[in-house]
Amino acid sequence: MTFHANIARLVWLAVFGPVSFLTAGPLGLVACVGGLELPTLLYSWVQLHRVGLLHLGEEIGLLAIGGIGIAAGYAVCAIAL
Repeated sequence: MTFHANIARLVWLAVFGPVSFLTAGPLGLVACVGGLELPTLLYSWVQLHRVGLLHLGEEIGLLAIGGIGIAAGYAVCAIAL
């Protein structure tokens, strides 16, 4: 599975790397590399779903908790500055 995940990362960089660089410059490329785990996550979810081990509700719940934490951190930073 690691080989296939690395192929997903390579495809992500090959497709979105140049596009993000051309549209947003170096910062866009940094964002593209920052989002490098997204295709790997989606690939892993598909594989886990195939063997019946994916509980999507739990996964989405954990991502939502992380998003709430990020939003709270951003809000505290915005208030403090």
